Amino acid sequence: MAKLAATNIAWIDKIDNLLNKQYAKNPAAPALEALLRQTKPDVILCTHQRVPQASTFAEVCKKLDIPFVTAIFSWDNLPKSRIAPQAHKYIVWSSYMKREMEWYYPTITQEDVIITGTPQFECYAKRALHQPKEEFLEQWNLPKDKKLVLLSGNDMTSPNDHYYFEDIADAIMQMPEAERPHLILRRAPVDASGRFDAFAMKYASILTTIDPLWTNPKSEKDGFASLPTFADVALLTNLCLHCDLVVNIGSTMGLDFAHFDKPAVYINYPKPYNADWYDIDFIYGLEHFRTLDGLDAVLWIKSKSDIVRVIQAGLNTPEAVATQRNEWKRKLTDDIPNASENIARLLLQLATDKKNNQ
Repeated sequence: MAKLAATNIAWIDKIDNLLNKQYAKNPAAPALEALLRQTKPDVILCTHQRVPQASTFAEVCKKLDIPFVTAIFSWDNLPKSRIAPQAHKYIVWSSYMKREMEWYYPTITQEDVIITGTPQFECYAKRALHQPKEEFLEQWNLPKDKKLVLLSGNDMTSPNDHYYFEDIADAIMQMPEAERPHLILRRAPVDASGRFDAFAMKYASILTTIDPLWTNPKSEKDGFASLPTFADVALLTNLCLHCDLVVNIGSTMGLDFAHFDKPAVYINYPKPYNADWYDIDFIYGLEHFRTLDGLDAVLWIKSKSDIVRVIQAGLNTPEAVATQRNEWKRKLTDDIPNASENIARLLLQLATDKKNNQ
């Protein structure tokens, strides 16, 4: 088995090397080389390691002896796809993610995998972003006497979110009015489908839509051109701060809410729609969900009949459910503070080393 694994890794590396040689021949490479010779950067940071075009950039940097650094930017990036560019250094969230790198990329020197923490959750610790709750409720015309449940949408790789959210809203409507929480819908920033529009209108009496403040693409295919704004960083911070519970299909929002020690609910039951290719059991069978193994870190809705009970548990006794959410957060992030500063110091050190070696 060990010999077979080594053989497979050797072939994977050969394929990666062949691909990168092709990327080096990209027609855009000469213009990129001319630009880098003109601007003379000391170091390059690539924040999206899955974009194939980054490989051309990395190969030109290699030719010009410019350190090229890439970041593993999400918890599922390593198990779900190969890193596209061959980098000088790889930035990872935590010791857990570094072990993943060693498993998936045994030929990458471990000294080149640097644990810095992730900037993804840094905003939550910035008190200057925290609005008073009364101000937040008034800004978005939210009820002052209701618990708040955030429905957090995914992109179109999760095509049934609007159907699941309709189940949630239907169940909430069956509750006595005095016990009903108020729902807030936040679409995925790159979801340009409009699939939630009819749902939001149907349940307007118990639901408020608060859309992300991103530079929005014209379509789902333009997702990589969609960028967050500083205003949305503050908005997301206050949604997590002031909502009592988040409901979602398996995204990192469970970690976002854990930063405020609040529970998350993952929806996990089949729907008949898109059944020919979309299987929720397959989704939760993906490798990155193994980080939940052995931990009581999130609440699960496993059937429509579970909805009210699970949501009430999360709202009424948050301290008694998903009790290991902080252990899960620490497992994935190491709770490393000041990740941005850590990354900046690494880049400055690489730039200094480069100048000293010239």
